[in-house]
Amino acid sequence: AITLKVDEINGIARQIADLNDQISKAVGVGLQPNDLLDRRDLLVNKLSKMVNISTFNGENGAITVNIGGISLVAGEQAHKLTTVPNAANNNLVDVRWADFQDPSSPPDLLPADVTNGELKGMLDVRDVKLGGLMTSLDDLVTGLIAPGPAQSVNSRHQAGFDLTGAPGGVFFTAGSNASNITVEAAILNGDAGLRLIAASSTAAGVPGDGSNALGIAQLNQAKLMNGNSATYSEFLGAMIANLGVDSDQAKTMETNQTTLIGHLTKQSESIAGVSLDEEAANMIKFQHGYDAAARVITTLDEMIDVIINQMGVVGR
Repeated sequence: AITLKVDEINGIARQIADLNDQISKAVGVGLQPNDLLDRRDLLVNKLSKMVNISTFNGENGAITVNIGGISLVAGEQAHKLTTVPNAANNNLVDVRWADFQDPSSPPDLLPADVTNGELKGMLDVRDVKLGGLMTSLDDLVTGLIAPGPAQSVNSRHQAGFDLTGAPGGVFFTAGSNASNITVEAAILNGDAGLRLIAASSTAAGVPGDGSNALGIAQLNQAKLMNGNSATYSEFLGAMIANLGVDSDQAKTMETNQTTLIGHLTKQSESIAGVSLDEEAANMIKFQHGYDAAARVITTLDEMIDVIINQMGVVGR
């Protein structure tokens, strides 16, 4: 989604640069290209929702569009953003300038200073919110499958005996995080696999002895997470609660921002837009003004007629 958003930003930048070229040529020959200016304003407004930009007026009606102090559009020239995989971040992409090298580490591309807009939201959700949730989920899984003396499901299962009298093996295949946890393949092998579950605490694997299975189930009540301050259930519940709080906060921020944008849009339209009610009132005002002016002219015409024609007759 981030790569697609960067491509969309580049496409809009190219359109703004093309319109800059057309506007400059029209202004240069004395024309007022209002349609082109309106189209460019719409594109700038659309771009401002995607990424933090600042605009500056140039010569002959052209504008410069910057992102973090670097020109995305300068006159009729459009620079490009690109995405580069970051090996230190699981090869997730970083947003960089395609046309500028990073002076601190050439020939690497210069990072784009994205601080706002839809693109910033995507980056924050991916790297901060989702990254934090994935880390918490991995911590929970690590607590379940970690080998060694820790009271994990695997360690307790290996301390018991199965129905063959053999010591239990791992219950969860020793993965590293939530992406690769799975039940041991031998245990999933039908009825024969079920006999490998180390439910007993005795070496004979006595049928009906589920004391070790009970001990595994009781791990859910042990404070094994967050530095031995929370159970598995409490840890998972807190993680889900935090997700709910973040979701509610995001909805509140969206509502507040929508309201703010509505107010700013009304202010902008009151200055640059056209109000049909205001225009209708002005038309009525101008119509009455015209009628009044016409009556004045008619009255003056009648006065002159009286002075020239009728007073002249009386004089003779």
